[in-house]
Amino acid sequence: MRNMNGIQFTRLVAEIHAGGMDDDLYDFLAASMDLTRSEIHEILERAELAWEELKELSSSFCLDHPLNAVNISNQMANNGCVTGVVMVSLDELISNDLEGFLDILSNRLIGNSLLQDVQYKVLSNHEDQLLIAVTGIVDENALAVEAYDLVIHRDENEN
Repeated sequence: MRNMNGIQFTRLVAEIHAGGMDDDLYDFLAASMDLTRSEIHEILERAELAWEELKELSSSFCLDHPLNAVNISNQMANNGCVTGVVMVSLDELISNDLEGFLDILSNRLIGNSLLQDVQYKVLSNHEDQLLIAVTGIVDENALAVEAYDLVIHRDENEN
C-alpha cells in the first residue's frame, strides 16, 4: 500500500488537513492553485472523506485468496452484501469484456462467478495492477448447490 500513489496522496492531504491549516497556508494554496479558499477547503474535506473510506476498507486490504463460505455467510448476514478489495492487472481488464471483468472480480472475491449486483470502485493502482473495492450479493442457495456439486465431483474422481 505504501507504493500506491492514489492512496498515499489522499492520506497525505487528509493528514495535512487534520493537522490544522492557518490562514497563510490557505492563502498560499489558493494563490498557487488559482482557487478560492472555499475551493481549497472543499478539496481538503473530500480528501479527508476519501481517506476515511480507504481506512474503512483497509480491514480487508487486499485479499490474497477468496473469502471462504463462513466469511461470505457472515458478511451477508451482517451487511446484506459481501465486500472486499482485490487486485486486477490491466492485461486482465483489457482482454475481457464487462461480463468477463465482473467474473474476474467475483472469482477474486468469493472464488466463483456467483456474485450478483456487482459494484466496484478502483481505489488505486501500482504499475499495471489495479486495487479494486468490490461489493455484491451472494445467493447462498446457489453457493450451497455449487459446494454440493464440488463434493460430488471430488467423490467421483476419488472412485
